[in-house]
Amino acid sequence: MYKLAVLGDSESILIFRAVGCETFLADEKNAGDQLKKLVNSNKYAVIFLSEGIAEILNSEMEELDRRPMPAITVIPMGLEKKNTGLEKMRQVCIRATGTDMLGKM
Repeated sequence: MYKLAVLGDSESILIFRAVGCETFLADEKNAGDQLKKLVNSNKYAVIFLSEGIAEILNSEMEELDRRPMPAITVIPMGLEKKNTGLEKMRQVCIRATGTDMLGKM
C-alpha cells in the first residue's frame, strides 16, 4: 500500500503529521536529496511539497513530472502564498487540453 509524504519546513508539516501523513523536514541544503530519497523508495503515491521547497526544487520537479508515480503536488503553506502550485496546475492543464482553462493569475 502506498503512502502520502509531505516535504517542507517544520511549521508547514506539523498539521500533516497530525493527520497521519509521513512528514520530512527540508531546507535549501537538503531538499533535493530528501526528494530523491522519497521518490526512489517507491513507497509514496503522492508527495506534497510546500511552495518554498517547490521553488528550490523546480528543475528536479520538471524531471519528475514525466514519471507516472509518485505525483508531486505543490501546496500553499505559510502566510505568503506565491501561487507556485496554481501555476504548475495551469501548465498541466495546458499540456493536457491545449488550452489555458485556468486563465491568468
